[in-house]
Amino acid sequence: MKRISLPPALWLLISATYLLAQNQDIFPGLTGQTLIDSLKTYYKPANVLDYDTARDTMFAIIDNHNDSVTCVYSGYRIWLDPQNDPSSEAYSKDMNTEHTWPQSMGADQGNARSDLHHLFPCRVQVNSSRGNAPFADIIDSATDTWWRLDYSQSSIPVSFIDEYSEKENDGDYFEPREDHKGNAARAVFYFYTMYKEQADSNFFNQQKETLRQWHNLDIADNAEFERNNRVAVYQDGKKNPFIIDSTLVRRAYFSTDTTISEAQPGDIVITEIMKNPSAVYDSNGEWFEIYNNSNQAIDLNGWYIKDDDTDQHQINNGGPLIIEPGFYFVLGLNGDSLTNGGIGMDYVYSGFTLANGADEVVLCLSDNITEIDRVTYDDGSVWPDPTGASMFYSGSFTADNNDGSLWAESAVPWPGSAGDAGTPGEANIISSVKASKTKALRHFSLNGFPNPFNPSVTLVYQLPYASRVDLKIYTLDGRVVITLVHEFQSAGRKKVFWNGHDLFGRPLASGIYFIRLTVGQWTEVKKITLLR
Repeated sequence: MKRISLPPALWLLISATYLLAQNQDIFPGLTGQTLIDSLKTYYKPANVLDYDTARDTMFAIIDNHNDSVTCVYSGYRIWLDPQNDPSSEAYSKDMNTEHTWPQSMGADQGNARSDLHHLFPCRVQVNSSRGNAPFADIIDSATDTWWRLDYSQSSIPVSFIDEYSEKENDGDYFEPREDHKGNAARAVFYFYTMYKEQADSNFFNQQKETLRQWHNLDIADNAEFERNNRVAVYQDGKKNPFIIDSTLVRRAYFSTDTTISEAQPGDIVITEIMKNPSAVYDSNGEWFEIYNNSNQAIDLNGWYIKDDDTDQHQINNGGPLIIEPGFYFVLGLNGDSLTNGGIGMDYVYSGFTLANGADEVVLCLSDNITEIDRVTYDDGSVWPDPTGASMFYSGSFTADNNDGSLWAESAVPWPGSAGDAGTPGEANIISSVKASKTKALRHFSLNGFPNPFNPSVTLVYQLPYASRVDLKIYTLDGRVVITLVHEFQSAGRKKVFWNGHDLFGRPLASGIYFIRLTVGQWTEVKKITLLR
């Protein structure tokens, strides 16, 4: 095969559908085996390329950037003459095809062998070193071989350590470089979901906890979304859903971690209200936010949203509507983010509106009697009375959120907002990176080292208990650069790497940036300096 090219019409298709492919909610009411079966039904391709053509397409199109191809494990890069056979020339330059799910573990036959969602370019020597080893986090002192670019070493690197992959021979484990961990994790979850009948289940189970952590810490970036779209062109238009919806890993393979409990008053707290938007009509842009202040997941299905007059709506999600501990939910009148002001709604209700003057928001259990939370706001005498901004609860969750003196007006538009200010679905902040009046508890910790840094920084934080965690990087003027963590996490010490790039993979300029860690209602901010 001499040359492979993608028709212009398909390039247009990729460009037109790219934004629509990011961060979609997939089967939001499903968990466990029911979700896995649905993913397999709707996302498993019936037709893939034969293996030789798949490799050629990978080298010539999928992972070819300006006629160059890069090893996902070491960063080793080669140039390919577009007039030559892609696979043959790649092999002559020490590059072949890595099966993220090894062939000897079940990817040696049928569509599984050539499914491009788990095939990647890899330097021959590194591919051989990985073999069929499972992925794992390897202690540096236990690593036998460190792989980077076109060389390897046995000693712990003194620089660029995040750019190395590691192999440990005694236990036979392999750890990819930091920027590919999430990609590898999502490829494995995809493979096991689609081809479980021929996959080695023991191989999956021994690494799935590690892969879950990598998926959460190394979120899908612009390059991974784009690659997902490119692969789908050759596989019945089927994308890897674990790239599209970050909640699928948890919901499909870890849903039994969640215990559903009956809510008690105070477990669910109303934390933010948009009663009078300016960017869109009230009928499109009204919403309110709630927070699960308990330590158990709570099913909202069947609950009532009402006021003290005649407005009332019973939540009917067609199944469970689970809000996990430490998570925020946004409920509103309109689920279309193109017309509701730029909100990603967790639930859309009807028959309930928020008055611009005085009104109530009441949450009741399915008996329509037991009140879990209530907010009774006035027309501005005690409570805020914003236009074009939400009002948010700035007190602690041990105080009374029905005290208007503890509410404030939002001042900064959220990412994707049509112009109104607020923080829907996230911890409330007054402006930029200044946290609300809550003060970080002493037993939370957040540090970044080295500081100043170049090219990457290690962010370490300590969680005293399991909670919802958000870790974001901000510029000096309060603009979000990238979200590094947005997930419910267990207690303990956590480590996240940041390479100084933004959400779209673009390197940032030298300067001062802020790290903001939010754990439940507590927030801590640290300053770091990037030196190019």
